[in-house]
Amino acid sequence: MLTPTTPDSVFDHDRYLICHRAGILADIREIRGIDETLLATVRAPVRWLRHWLGAFAIVVTWLAAWSAAALAIGGVLAQFGIVPQHPKDDISAAIGLGGMVLGILPAYLMSLVVLPPYTARFHAPGDAGPILEVAEERRFLPIQRRFAVSTPDGEPIARCSKANYPLFFGTRLTCDRPDGSPLFEIRDAAGIAGFPQRALQQATGAPRSGYVIRRVDHADGEPLGVIAKADHGDDTVVLDLTADSTSAIDRRVGLALAVLVESGGWI
Repeated sequence: MLTPTTPDSVFDHDRYLICHRAGILADIREIRGIDETLLATVRAPVRWLRHWLGAFAIVVTWLAAWSAAALAIGGVLAQFGIVPQHPKDDISAAIGLGGMVLGILPAYLMSLVVLPPYTARFHAPGDAGPILEVAEERRFLPIQRRFAVSTPDGEPIARCSKANYPLFFGTRLTCDRPDGSPLFEIRDAAGIAGFPQRALQQATGAPRSGYVIRRVDHADGEPLGVIAKADHGDDTVVLDLTADSTSAIDRRVGLALAVLVESGGWI
């Protein structure tokens, strides 16, 4: 459970600057007001080493499962008198392809074990206790991933779904209240056509921008907010919610999702 603390005016703004700061032991982002006042610091564990080790374990698992599945398929076919006559004939190719496909499931199960779930905590300046947490809810979900936004006492204020493979199809997050009623969605405005730009951002570590925030039931309506590139340096984006005059978007949830989006393709 998180340590309770008072967020003061951290979540009372309509515009925020999200600045990425490189860290050795933590991935750090600073949340600033539009006047550069520091409002909060977001810390998430550095996971690149575990990602590389996890990726190695996944590849080894896939290759081992591929070989085992191919041997099993070959053994079954041999019972029916179907035996490859040449390493490159159609039967051998079918056995290899079948083993490749069957090896995907063990590799995916391995990824659920070795890849670390995403967790980020917001800290107010001068206060050691977190004031907000975004944590991945690890489930067997090959199409999407789930995250919970929680207050200092551990109570979820929103649950969000993130489509997998954002590099190819663009990021799309939908956010619901704890009872399941929809709040809003964040979507990459470029969609599939934005793949080259996303690939460049991923390769260079550039901040992610070009996202719109809308109500789920008004997917084609005017956006309530945007995540855009800021004029405050190459490592900064701005979350602009000035169009949300009725405060339909809880600023805590909006900030949590903006940080989740800006974290990029590794999450």
